[in-house]
Amino acid sequence: MVGSREIQTKWDQLYQEGRISRHRGNTHRWLTTHKRWLSGGLALEIACGRGWDAIWLAQHGYRVIATDISRRALQLARRAAHAAGIEERMIFLLSNVQEVDFLPATFDLLLGFSFWERKKAPVMKAWVKPGGLILYETLNSGWLDFRPGVNPEHVLRPGELSAWLADWEIIDQKEMMDWREEEGIRPVNGILARKPAEK
Repeated sequence: MVGSREIQTKWDQLYQEGRISRHRGNTHRWLTTHKRWLSGGLALEIACGRGWDAIWLAQHGYRVIATDISRRALQLARRAAHAAGIEERMIFLLSNVQEVDFLPATFDLLLGFSFWERKKAPVMKAWVKPGGLILYETLNSGWLDFRPGVNPEHVLRPGELSAWLADWEIIDQKEMMDWREEEGIRPVNGILARKPAEK
């Protein structure tokens, strides 16, 4: 089993060499499309990369904890946050999602893109406050048709996101199996769901 240090070294090197574009400085469309549902509070982004989505949240009323396993990615994210003038609204946390933990009912929003850790998913749900949201988009098993070397444990199975949040109110979801890069279409699943309020 590959340890956290080896994973961190791998991603640091990829960011250092400029091989991770992380959507080229643009906020993910799945996030901006659902702006009207986002009302501010405390947000957590896991595997934030260069931090563009976390910065967007900070610019739209959230205080944000942005985590990533790559020290280099977080350096780039901090630099971008400083340039945007919203550093004081953000905390950057160097962490492996497999090892990090938060108290239950801490966050108003949990955000995740291009990352899936199946064993951690039930715990991540608990971090969200009643009435809070999860907004998630990541690669599904259709990716394996185009990149057969990818570890299948890190891509979504059909229906996995909706099953994960089946006891929540699902506001929007998508499953796309095609890959037409010129049209911005990749094999991804996405979901926006609200945790039931306490009775």
